[in-house]
This record gives sequence, structure tokens and C-alpha cells, in this order.
Amino acid sequence: MNTSPVILTLAGFDPSGGAGLLADIKTIHALGGYGTGVITAQTVQNTCHVRATRMEPPELITAQIAALMEDTPPAAVKIGMLGSAAVTDAITAALKDWQGPLVLDPVIASSSGHPLYHDPLSTLLPLLRRATLITPNHAEAEQLAQALDCEPQDLPTALGCAVLRTGGDLAGGTLTDELLMPEGWQQTFTHPRVDTPNTHGTGCTLSSAIATLLAQKKPLEAAVAEAIAWMQQRLAASTWQIGHGRGPIRHL
Repeated sequence: MNTSPVILTLAGFDPSGGAGLLADIKTIHALGGYGTGVITAQTVQNTCHVRATRMEPPELITAQIAALMEDTPPAAVKIGMLGSAAVTDAITAALKDWQGPLVLDPVIASSSGHPLYHDPLSTLLPLLRRATLITPNHAEAEQLAQALDCEPQDLPTALGCAVLRTGGDLAGGTLTDELLMPEGWQQTFTHPRVDTPNTHGTGCTLSSAIATLLAQKKPLEAAVAEAIAWMQQRLAASTWQIGHGRGPIRHL
């Protein structure tokens, strides 16, 4: 019998399907994994904007993670929207005995500017230090660096984990993603910006793709390179029109 590696995603729920847990599950299955998930927060949103958020009870999140760990222990974990220190603390405690690659996308605000983390960023630090890789864009990297009183390029040393600083939030026709390692070396990935309005959930999708490839035992640098190349392909294939705002990429 063929088996697929299990990837557990802990993320918010986007009812439009373009971001959050639904985008994670689509990505995981597209890349050959089996996705399980725990919702950390409910959102009221569509392709145009986020209207409201509500955190899930931390005790429910803890119980759901424990139930999954008993029956379908993951080969990798992806973490997205956390929302509050209480949820962050619950997940940190729930994963304290689990060993494996953990990819964390520090979702601080939506692409439309709606705040998605409602406590000081310093409350994220214990979980960030547990990560194998974090995937902030430039704005998120700046905010995390301010919380740690360091420069963005020094985040890997301050946190003890690899940092993929993505360039999608910067202007220009060419994007550069920087993989920064705690050992001091870095690798850059430069690629053209795909001309598409369908970019909703790209951060969720990229981090889920990397987690899935790490679950398949690929080295970190190879997993990052393959995930970025796959994202480029799926963005280029996103020729559909879903909603009136920034539509989703074509995951499958």
C-alpha cells in the first residue's frame, strides 16, 4: 500500500478558500502529501478584504493537536495565523515533545492591512525559536527584528532558525527571496513577477509547499528552491476569475 507523509497545518480559516487552512490543504495534496489541520482562528473575509477575526479556544486547539498526534503523527508541521498569545502558547506547549521540521509563516497582518496578531510580537518568540524555517515578507521581517532589537538580516542568529525573507511585498518586476541561515550564509532566488491578479494566499501556499517537501526528506535549500519554482508555475496557471479582489492561485 502506498502511503503519503502527513503534514499538519495549524492556520486560520479563510471562507473564500484562497488562503489559510484551505489553501494549505490544497497545496499539501498537490505536492503529494496528506494534510491534516487544526483551525486557529475564524475569519470573515473574501477576495477583497478581511472584515473580522475570532480566535478559537486554546483548549480546543490543544485537544485537537493531541488527538492527531496519537493517530496520525505528522512528518512536518506548518503554522500560519496564530492571532493571540493564548493560541501561540497553547501550540508551543502542544508541540514541545514533537520532533520534526516546522515551517512557520508569521502572519501579522492580511495583505489588505487587517491586523491578524493582537498581542506584542515578543509573545511569538518561543515558537519562532522552535521553528526549522520562518517565511516572513520584508514588512514582517522588519517587525520581528524590531521586537528582537536586531536587524532583519540578523534574525537567523537571534532566533536560531533559518529565515526565508520573501520579496513579493516589494515593488518591481523582479522578485528576490533570500534564504538566511543561522550559520551566516545565505542563498538568493531571483525570478520575474508573474503578471496575475490571483495572488491571494501566496504566503500560506509557499510555506505549506516547503513543509510538504521537507516531510518528503528533502534538504531545506532544495525544498525552498522547488517550492518557489512550483509557486511560479501555479501563479502562471492562475488565469481564472474568482471574486472581485485578489483571487486565489490555481493550486491543483
